[in-house]
Amino acid sequence: MHSVKHSRLLRLVVVAAIAIPSVALAAGTTPVWAHDALPSPDVSAFGDAVSHGSTSDINLRAPVAGMTRTPDGAGYWEVAADGGVFGFGDARFVGSMGARPLNQPVRGMAATPDGGGYWLVAADGGIFSFGSAQFFGSMGARPLNQPVTGMAATPDGGGYWLVAADGGLFSFGSAQFFGSMGARPLNQPITGMAATPDGGGYWLVAADGGIFSFGDAKFFGSLGVRPLNQPVTGMASTPDGGGYWLVAADGGIFSFGDAKFFGSYGGGLPAVGPNYMRFVGLAPTVDGGGYWLVASGFCSSPGTFGPTTASGSGSGVATLSQVTVAPILGCAEQVQFTFNSPAPSTVGFDVRYVTAPVASPSGLPVHVAGKAFLQVTLHPAESNSYTGPVDITSSVTSNIVEVRQTQNFEGYMTWVVGLAHAAPVWVGQPDPAASQTFVVDIG
Repeated sequence: MHSVKHSRLLRLVVVAAIAIPSVALAAGTTPVWAHDALPSPDVSAFGDAVSHGSTSDINLRAPVAGMTRTPDGAGYWEVAADGGVFGFGDARFVGSMGARPLNQPVRGMAATPDGGGYWLVAADGGIFSFGSAQFFGSMGARPLNQPVTGMAATPDGGGYWLVAADGGLFSFGSAQFFGSMGARPLNQPITGMAATPDGGGYWLVAADGGIFSFGDAKFFGSLGVRPLNQPVTGMASTPDGGGYWLVAADGGIFSFGDAKFFGSYGGGLPAVGPNYMRFVGLAPTVDGGGYWLVASGFCSSPGTFGPTTASGSGSGVATLSQVTVAPILGCAEQVQFTFNSPAPSTVGFDVRYVTAPVASPSGLPVHVAGKAFLQVTLHPAESNSYTGPVDITSSVTSNIVEVRQTQNFEGYMTWVVGLAHAAPVWVGQPDPAASQTFVVDIG
């Protein structure tokens, strides 16, 4: 177990600065951050939560890492990984680390009870205090087994807790240590925490939705044994401590105890593919009648570099009618195959990176422009009546250089996508019931 009380480390003095706009799943998944170009705001309001604005119009240099609301709920702050702080509503800006060098990225923040200040916490346990927030110590100069992933402040503002990915818990000031998961095996890393309203306990949440309660924090349920599309990234307690919400990276919300469900982010658009927003936390309203979800503000790829294969189902052969290449949501680039109706319920596929493209079944080399080659084989599928181009170059994509058909033989249809560089790949049939499209999202 880990506890640090009343640290004698040298107090960090932080001088307020002018606000400077600052600009991780299933096995085999590799998150990738792209430019801040998502069409949606990074803060979504549900229930009685009112939107006060977001960083969506700010050219961020680093993704948003967390948020916290003001005590009266009439505003909130967002913090970016580079320490930039952005206030909305009645949330006052009292300083940031946005223009200063950091040893590790900022992972979260907490506000003082009077709303006149806030703390930022970095992955190395460094604490940065602003406004009325006092510095009570940090882990910044101490070795950690795993990075810090979250923090919570005491109700009186006289202390705070930090939690690490291995479940280690570090308490400072008036924050009491009630236990941790630091010496216990975890199926998934700890991604966040929440304190009880009286400060007499806290909950830790893991990426798989497992909940660990300490002190007077009661256990109301968890997601530890349920499959998730995306990992849990944060949690929040209800005002009376009788329940809690969990938020997943795709914006899914899970409520327990007296925490009511007021809605969640809708996810990816069925016509184009997955959700590229990565949600990193949530904050409840003062009365618990709603909540805000905050996303990173950057594109997060749900794809993988590894091969992706699935068998088709249903009768008939998918007959190709159109191939389109285009950017998607400012996050990725997409190759879409459209089939004539009717088509099988689902089309089988094998999508993988290859060293060099070849024609099938001859095995002879085929020239495709690019430095990385993604091979897409669909079955049962054919292009016998297809009248469109079999060699496509695009002026609207930067990574997709060329798309060329290399096989149409006995129910197997293969296309090779030439890329300027390899990137994570997501594949799917956005409308499996109709199965008239098959998409490959790259980036």
